[in-house]
Amino acid sequence: MTKEKIVSRSNILPHDAGIKIFGSDAAEDDPNLKQYFLETSTWHKVLSGNALLVLGRKGSGKSAIFKTLAERNIKNTVVVPITPRTFALDILNAFKSNYPDSPFNQEIAYATAWRYSLMLELLLAIENNSGPLKFGGEAGVHDWLRKNVEFDSDIISKTVAFLEKWTLNKVSLSELSIELTGGKKRGPLVGQEIDQTFTDIQNALHKKKYILIIDNLDEGWVNKNEARSYLVGLVLAAKELSRVNNLNVCIFMRTDMYRVLETTYQHMDKFRQSIEYIQWNPTSLRRLTSLRIQRYFNIENESNEITWKRLFEEKMENNFETYKHITERTFLRPREIIQFCRHAVEIAAKYKKSKVSARLETK
Repeated sequence: MTKEKIVSRSNILPHDAGIKIFGSDAAEDDPNLKQYFLETSTWHKVLSGNALLVLGRKGSGKSAIFKTLAERNIKNTVVVPITPRTFALDILNAFKSNYPDSPFNQEIAYATAWRYSLMLELLLAIENNSGPLKFGGEAGVHDWLRKNVEFDSDIISKTVAFLEKWTLNKVSLSELSIELTGGKKRGPLVGQEIDQTFTDIQNALHKKKYILIIDNLDEGWVNKNEARSYLVGLVLAAKELSRVNNLNVCIFMRTDMYRVLETTYQHMDKFRQSIEYIQWNPTSLRRLTSLRIQRYFNIENESNEITWKRLFEEKMENNFETYKHITERTFLRPREIIQFCRHAVEIAAKYKKSKVSARLETK
């Protein structure tokens, strides 16, 4: 049995029905996302640690997964969202200009800098989730952070600051080579004092699983050598840190950006088994739209087909299915479906209708 709210106004759609039902184009701007988020196979692979890279085109739902992971309470799991404010290529270029003799373009430098920054984010998350009283490894993490970290800094600024410190200290590349296998460290992790915290981190990871998720890498992105090398370093660092028991790192990236890295760096092929491509089809997109419509009408346990007909006529004047008409005019991405449906509802509301129909004459 369904539970349905009473809709006033003689069931005529209100002028703002489009946004109320289907939400915003951008997941980060949608306050109701958690109420109708669709848990796909990609969602479950990220949670299980089987996805190092989540790739998708713009509008495919990467940010929706990222936001839901960041906001949802998941048992025995701490999700650490990381969103650089901008790609900050100007910061990378400034470093290159200031230190022309630094092995700036060598991937190990970027990977090492990213390992350092991601480790800092992990330490801060352990600190924030350990409560007011610190015991054991948590106490060690707290003491180290108190002595060594400036807290108010963007992650890209942190990586470049590490590169600068590393260059000024003239640390050799051989000192930075590391390998993590089965959660055990061999050699220096990042060639810095942060290595002292590794045992404390492992103790904290025995209590809870931590997932570092990284998004917003396309803001300010330009296809230049420095930017490409920087992203490759991030992927390498994420792969190594994900080998630590109970620690996962997941990067959300546009497919076209990864294709650039793949064609530039041959060794990127070895990450294929860790890649999850976001893919949609008419059936899954219909479920996505149905969840939004069901939330608006306050109903549940109803088939997608019946839900669709609450808001759209099943067929058009030429006897063509309305849903098929919509999906065939998109590239099967959530953002496009949402935009199309919202626009159709807004027009129906303008003509004071209770649902979307092919004929829009006023009554």
